[in-house]
Amino acid sequence: MIQLFIIVFIVLLLLIMANKKEMVVHPPLKPSSRRLISAETVVASTPTIVGGLSKQLAVDSKVSGIATKMKEGIEQGLSSTKFETFTPLTYAAQVVSGLVYYIKIEIGPTCFDTTSTVVDCTKGTNYIVAKIYVDLKGEPSLLAIKTGVKKADSISYF
Repeated sequence: MIQLFIIVFIVLLLLIMANKKEMVVHPPLKPSSRRLISAETVVASTPTIVGGLSKQLAVDSKVSGIATKMKEGIEQGLSSTKFETFTPLTYAAQVVSGLVYYIKIEIGPTCFDTTSTVVDCTKGTNYIVAKIYVDLKGEPSLLAIKTGVKKADSISYF
C-alpha cells in the first residue's frame, strides 16, 4: 500500500514539473496611453438594472466638464441659442460601451416650444437634459437634447 502511494506521489510530482516547464510568464502590462473611464465614475453610475440608468446624482467636476465641453453643440442644437446661464445640476448615467450621461442643465430664461424652436420668454428659469455619450477613450459626443424640463422632474430615458 505504501509503495502504491509513493508511486502515485512521484507520478503527480512529475506531472506538476512537466506543466511548470510549459508555463509562460508574461511581462507585466505597461500602463496604457489611452484615457479610461475612472472606477469612481463607474461605481457612482452603476445602474440598478444592467444597462439601466443610475440613480440621479449631483454633478461633480468631471460631469460638469463634460457638459461645458458640449455647451456649443447644445446651443447649436437649439437654434444657435446662446444661454445666459449654463449650470449643470444633476445627472444619471447608463453604462454601455462607454457611458451615456443624462445631464440636467439650468439655462436661464430661454424658452422653447414643442419643436425645440426658441420662443420669446422672459420669465423664470428653464432647464434642459443633454444626453451625452462618452466613449472608452473619453471623447464626448452629443446625442440628444430634451427641452421643457422642470427642476423637480426626475431624469429618464429619451
